[in-house]
Amino acid sequence: MATTPKPSATMTSGNKSSGSRRTLIAVVVVVVLAAAAAGIYFGVVKPKSADSSATNGRSSSSSPTPVPGAPTTSPSGNGQPATPVAPPTVNFPISSPISVPMTGLPLKKFGNGVVWGSHIWGDNYVWAPTVAEISRRYGSVPGALGGFYHTDAATGIQYPDAFLDQARQARAAGTWFYVTLEPRAVGLNVTADTLAKCVELLRKASVEIGAPVLLRWAHEMNGNWYPWSQQPIKYKQVWMQLRDMLKKAAPKVAMVWSPNIGFPAEIKFTAPGSPEYLAMDTDKNGKVDELDDPYEPFFPGAANVDFISVSMFWFGNEYPNFKNQMPPADHVAKKLREPHDLTRFYRDSKLPFIISETASTFFRDARAAGVDEVAMKQTWWRQLIAEDPTMVMWFEFTKQEDNYLKDSCITNNTAVINAFKDDMKTRPLVFGPPAA
Repeated sequence: MATTPKPSATMTSGNKSSGSRRTLIAVVVVVVLAAAAAGIYFGVVKPKSADSSATNGRSSSSSPTPVPGAPTTSPSGNGQPATPVAPPTVNFPISSPISVPMTGLPLKKFGNGVVWGSHIWGDNYVWAPTVAEISRRYGSVPGALGGFYHTDAATGIQYPDAFLDQARQARAAGTWFYVTLEPRAVGLNVTADTLAKCVELLRKASVEIGAPVLLRWAHEMNGNWYPWSQQPIKYKQVWMQLRDMLKKAAPKVAMVWSPNIGFPAEIKFTAPGSPEYLAMDTDKNGKVDELDDPYEPFFPGAANVDFISVSMFWFGNEYPNFKNQMPPADHVAKKLREPHDLTRFYRDSKLPFIISETASTFFRDARAAGVDEVAMKQTWWRQLIAEDPTMVMWFEFTKQEDNYLKDSCITNNTAVINAFKDDMKTRPLVFGPPAA
């Protein structure tokens, strides 16, 4: 998605306090001393100078209950507030701050919990929060801030000023800058000159601005909906070309390998019998289908990847017939392991694992009537967190697609965010600093 400029946002991790008062005091003293020794304040690595799906009784077809202070929008609106409003009061349960340095990539774990990040920058959406809005509603800045960007022959990355501004916002917040970079116009025919321009912008973001950048390049390459899809040989060639360029010019940028979960419904981009097709025929029976491994042909190798990740959403059991339905209790765990095991890539390589794009999408339409929104979304985030990934990147957008209003957000509904906050009282997540 091409990016629209938006106003902005170490990390701290919360867990439930326990033990005697004496023990608590001792722990606080230790944390404070450790923070001082590391040169951090309230879990923040101080910036260096730099020039980036449980029911609550609500009807599933009713309008969302907005968070107090949420922007007023309509399905045809542009996501901007109708009038200035006071921010909501959110008391997110964070205690015992833990410092999370942003250096030494890749890291297996960040602090003592799962980094909770949010995709908030993109286009073609009805609503998405600004950094300030999402921080107020969670009570803290997300642990990572993500955006979707297109390559561009003239500038490397389309709207480069907006890209660098969002890098500055991430740097100012002390959070990760999670960049999904898409060669939409040309697919894998992207030129070396375009890649070089992309690398220069990534260098500026990571070196001059100082944002800790995670680059998710040409994601969901095993699907059948992007022009870079289903071409494993060429995909790996371009991956290595970009990686070599980054090593020389922007070595602080970490590369995130991000297939889509499972096998697509059909093969669209590769002719039967071609080298690309044969590369995807992992069982060598002459046909590419759900029996073939959807991941291995696209994997550049553990030595050439910094993070393993996956895109996985919940759209209901009847997709593309949109219905608001509950995810099965073990859906995430099974999809990650059956019929083809994605977990082996991070288990065998010891690389950190990110759920790189996810949400339980609620369809705001009487045609999709079914279960409650809180039930769907809470069940989904609980299953994601139960996998104990290094990071989760939630898709914090509401979009108008396929003649449906698709709401993937947590922070635009009071009941949903309250359920999230209640869950987080007993499950540590890594966020940024508290909201101002």
